[in-house]
Amino acid sequence: MSSAVRVAALLGAMLATGTPVAAQQRAPELIAQAMALIQTRQLDSADVLLRAALDTGTVALRDERQTAWVWRAVIAHFRGDDSLTHAFFRRALALDTALAVRGLGNLSPDLERIFAEEKREAFSRALVHTSASV
Repeated sequence: MSSAVRVAALLGAMLATGTPVAAQQRAPELIAQAMALIQTRQLDSADVLLRAALDTGTVALRDERQTAWVWRAVIAHFRGDDSLTHAFFRRALALDTALAVRGLGNLSPDLERIFAEEKREAFSRALVHTSASV
């Protein structure tokens, strides 16, 4: 069964039963399916799955949430929305400023640059917050 068919079936089941996608699958499964869809440029479907992985009802570890935010940034970049790309990287870095993402430059040099900018800003905000609370 193709990824697109699986997503369509999953969304159809969600609508038919009224059960959220997040309740049906765990975050790692949703993220893996989204990554497969991103590779085939099915960005809308991938974004639906990533939003489900980030849903508060979904059990997800911090690194899983970071991964979902990073992939949402990649999708935003592919759509040409630099503002959202920055925002989604900020969300990932808010969970841990030490986040390292390899391979962004392989997808786009701009992605690597935007992530580096946001990481510098996140680190600066963390320093300011720490020094202000001392």
